[in-house]
Amino acid sequence: MENNNTKMGDKTYGIVRKANFLLENMRAQYSLTQSRLILYAISLIDPNDKDFKFFQIPVSALIKESHSSTWLYYKLKKEAKQILEKPFFLPKENGGWIAFNWFSSIEYIPGKGIIEIEFSEKLKPFLLDLKEYFTIYELQYIFPMRSFYSQRIYEWLKEYENIPMNSEGGLKFRKFTIDWIIERLQLEKKPSMMEYKNIKQYIINTAIRDINKYSDLYIEKIVEHKFARKVVDFTIYFRKKTPKEMEEQEKKLWLEENGFESPAIVFENASTNETRKIYEPETGAEFEIKPETIPANESPASDSAPPEPVKEALASVAKPPESDSEMQERRLNYLYLQIPEKHRNMNIRDIIKQFLQESDDYIIRNIQYTIKQGPENFAGYLYKALQNDFAKNSNSVSTLSKEERNRLRKEWWDKKIDEAIMTMSEQEKQRHLQYVEQVLRSRRVEDTPEIREKAFRDSVQQDLVNMGVKCPYDPD
Repeated sequence: MENNNTKMGDKTYGIVRKANFLLENMRAQYSLTQSRLILYAISLIDPNDKDFKFFQIPVSALIKESHSSTWLYYKLKKEAKQILEKPFFLPKENGGWIAFNWFSSIEYIPGKGIIEIEFSEKLKPFLLDLKEYFTIYELQYIFPMRSFYSQRIYEWLKEYENIPMNSEGGLKFRKFTIDWIIERLQLEKKPSMMEYKNIKQYIINTAIRDINKYSDLYIEKIVEHKFARKVVDFTIYFRKKTPKEMEEQEKKLWLEENGFESPAIVFENASTNETRKIYEPETGAEFEIKPETIPANESPASDSAPPEPVKEALASVAKPPESDSEMQERRLNYLYLQIPEKHRNMNIRDIIKQFLQESDDYIIRNIQYTIKQGPENFAGYLYKALQNDFAKNSNSVSTLSKEERNRLRKEWWDKKIDEAIMTMSEQEKQRHLQYVEQVLRSRRVEDTPEIREKAFRDSVQQDLVNMGVKCPYDPD
């Protein structure tokens, strides 16, 4: 029932405030949906509140802000349950500790599409009436991120953003030890994620992409520090984006969210037989380039040139690049054009962008290899090819001995199975465990940890094969 202690959450203050002690010491791991629900609820808190209110959040608002599907209505009960089953601990000065949960209750109100949440009272010192030692940021910069890990790293960087002495060469920086990251993100629950190579691939690199794409910060570089040839910590160097960069970012995200293509891509693909939808940011004009506007057998410079608004939108394409970022954008466009037109989309473009640290030759040969394989899931296969350099492997497989090929095949599958297990949901895990029990019953084999592990991994591998994953060392 609504009263003075209840606030509707269809509009938020758009600001997240957390005590630094909470940011530094919270050890937790949430799904992206759970994290977004928590952050959205925090953004509803009035900076002047002395006590927590009951917050009523329309599920439709969550869907809109996170660009999720209506499937969220069906997931919320499970996600709410899991939030309440994940307490986190904070240390106390006397050597003790205190266990928290974000919410004391989460209630779904049927017929209204609303969830009502109540924060745990013990969280007051960390979320309410904060006067010092707290971090503040805008919800819009963290909510769209595609990883809970990215959100946490962003918060840790924001905490260090305004420390005066924390500057080197014009950049802010923060140093993280591997052990600290493992502990704060509870990676010990996923043993394979405790290896630095996996932390770098699935956490650090993902955070760089998310933070640089969505937030007000830009990560310039990562410097790794080794001891006895092992990475023990790393430093992230970052800066605040300029107003011009933020303006460009806002335009790009708006174009992406509304299904528009950048003018440069439309220009390069002017001969397509498909209608192209573009947006001219300077004038706010929206228009389409249709097949009859630029015939397939004519160039844009012919008598059937683009209309005037299109010319204005594409005028900058012919200019020499003014910065490294612009050069990288043009390089990305060139590599993107190596993709057959039927497979071109924003997902493919983002995949290529992730591997721009590799040479053009590396990327192009793996694109060509993927085209040759003709997989049903082109994007997924291309990502795997770029990640593992399938093209290079394919050139040398035929010369390998049978024993060497089998060894490489086993190593390759072991890595893929480990990656799958690392990202596996609890539901998927239970399904594979049921298969293990079935194997033990049907084959009447000895019940040992080794047998169970092999059966489990065999089941995961079969799933990968069914999804079209193919090892470059498998027989043709």
